[in-house]
Amino acid sequence: LSLRARALFEASDTIKLILTYSHSFVSDATQVLFFPVPGTSLAEEFAGGTRTSPFKTTETDPTKFNVRVNMVTLKGEFDLGFADLASYTMYRQQRSFNEFAIDGSDLQIFANRYIVKDKTYTQEFNLTSKPGSRLSWVLGLFYYNDNEHGPFDVAAGGAPEGPGYFARQGSRAYAAFGDATWEIGSNIFLTGGLRYNREKRIGHYQTFSTIVGPVGSGDGTKTFQSVTPRAVIRWEPAERTSLYASFSRGFKSGLFNVNGQDATNAVPPEKIDAFEVGFKTVASGGLRFNTSAFYYDYSNLQVASYEATASRIRAAGTAEIYGAEAELFLPATTRLNLKAAIAYTHAKYKQFDGAPFQTQCLDVACGPAFGLWLATPVSAAGNDLQRAPRLTGNFAADYRLPLSGGSKFDLHGDVSYTSRFFFDPVEQFSQKKYALVNLRATWTSANDRLSISAFGNNVTNKTYRTQLLPLPFLIAQTFGQPVTYGASVTVRY
Repeated sequence: LSLRARALFEASDTIKLILTYSHSFVSDATQVLFFPVPGTSLAEEFAGGTRTSPFKTTETDPTKFNVRVNMVTLKGEFDLGFADLASYTMYRQQRSFNEFAIDGSDLQIFANRYIVKDKTYTQEFNLTSKPGSRLSWVLGLFYYNDNEHGPFDVAAGGAPEGPGYFARQGSRAYAAFGDATWEIGSNIFLTGGLRYNREKRIGHYQTFSTIVGPVGSGDGTKTFQSVTPRAVIRWEPAERTSLYASFSRGFKSGLFNVNGQDATNAVPPEKIDAFEVGFKTVASGGLRFNTSAFYYDYSNLQVASYEATASRIRAAGTAEIYGAEAELFLPATTRLNLKAAIAYTHAKYKQFDGAPFQTQCLDVACGPAFGLWLATPVSAAGNDLQRAPRLTGNFAADYRLPLSGGSKFDLHGDVSYTSRFFFDPVEQFSQKKYALVNLRATWTSANDRLSISAFGNNVTNKTYRTQLLPLPFLIAQTFGQPVTYGASVTVRY
């Protein structure tokens, strides 16, 4: 379910306000319908399997997932004469509910339930120079306030779910930035920018059950600061054609692993130096072609993993990514448009000590831990970054057929390709290459107010994994949506 409403207020020729409200609700248990990777669950072997197909299960524990989002935004535009002032205000409230078993069997061995409530408020001001000068500039201020919290309940041996732990993480961030572009010569532009960021992280957890960790609580507070520059040089050899080279430094603040019952040791901030060169052109007839090559140098790259009953963030030492990409838009005829894109990415850890390698304890000496999956820290240096396929590409075609009376009929088809990638930094678990095909047909009325569509997604019914998580009793996996057909009606006011 999705709702959206927008209102425009023009107080005067120099003041305009746009108020937007949106609401969405999604209920889809397939998001948390975990199936064991074959051979990874002893409970499945001895008690009977839960998976009869990627989307059918004999699981007896409840499986639920839903998320509700309400968001209000207010955009203000003010003509100050010497410059334009823009204000962006946003308030977002989200609540997600998750309930699922993680034992991989028909038995009620272990299940959990957690609720996450998140409230976010942001405010940004941009002061932008008027056009017409060789020098253009923008100055800005930004404020960010986020508070996320929720309980994590657990159930073992068929007993009712009880409190496992409670976690809260908050963030208060302030930023000031400036950016200026100067035309230093004929069609040559030099851009420079600087951003100051200060962010305070607050973490808290309280553990109630020894199933998820030692009983206790913890609190932590830490402030992170950064000054990040950027620079771009751009040349326009012809109208609607440009070549550019850029450098920018990025910063992502540290945080606390409160879901891993740690509010003492803050994960250090992630930093990146990014270099890029590129070419863009729009030719006569509407043909567009863009291509670029890039190099990213990371330090303290924040890497997410899921261990036992908690998600954790680790800081990899260093990592590098380089590659190239290109995209083309071709109006083949007045009715047919073609689009194509391809990207090559080389993404490797240069240093990553303490990456989790999963092993199943099958020795009787393991005692109560027999059959469980445990993480052993190893080096992931030289391995691929997770979820970083070497090659991706897509191709799409759109054909429009005008009809009598002014209405129109649109046909769309697209295919996307993803090469093999890994779900983890130690390259234990991967998804092999796959391609997806989607189709859509749409009729639109002459006044564009009514559209009726029929669609088919993943029409070849390709089975592919979207997630893989190491859990205590199994290595769990979820799958992308199978072949899906449907119809939609859109009314515009």
